[in-house]
Amino acid sequence: RSPETWYLAFGFAGPLSLYLVFNTWLPTFYQQSLGLPAAQASQLTGLANLVGIPAAIAGGLLTRRSGRRRPWIWGSGLVLCLSGFGLFLTRDLLWLTGFAVVYGVSIFLWVSPLLTLAMELPGMTPTRLSLVMGVFFGGSQRHLALQELTVVVVAVGVAGAQQIDGNAGAPFVEVAG
Repeated sequence: RSPETWYLAFGFAGPLSLYLVFNTWLPTFYQQSLGLPAAQASQLTGLANLVGIPAAIAGGLLTRRSGRRRPWIWGSGLVLCLSGFGLFLTRDLLWLTGFAVVYGVSIFLWVSPLLTLAMELPGMTPTRLSLVMGVFFGGSQRHLALQELTVVVVAVGVAGAQQIDGNAGAPFVEVAG
């Protein structure tokens, strides 16, 4: 009944969809597009998770220290968009590594501020919080339509790159087609 519950679930579902799409698709893209061996392609996507773990902890600490959530949530989202495109629009391994680190920080930094937001809503009780979190996690897991939309957005980005660089989008078309 509370609109905040649905806002939180949808706010979590978008980056979760991007995370799942990138973790499953990027290694194949790197193998086909850049000719990287499977281990090296997987290391690039694994790097994002490796730096993301401390970033999630830092998100909580930064929120507590600054007393503000919105800049960390919105800032992470904006950086996530830019670094996400960087993960497949560049072919240079050094730049890819840098984008993987920035993407890893931005995909995890916002989690603590968003998760704790529900705890401070007016009239929140432990019982209501458990219901909110159930909808939050359950609703965000039922994001197949959003994941499909994420694939479309990534495809449009790759197609745009293909217009600039004659073959940048070809591996994606093979994987998704």
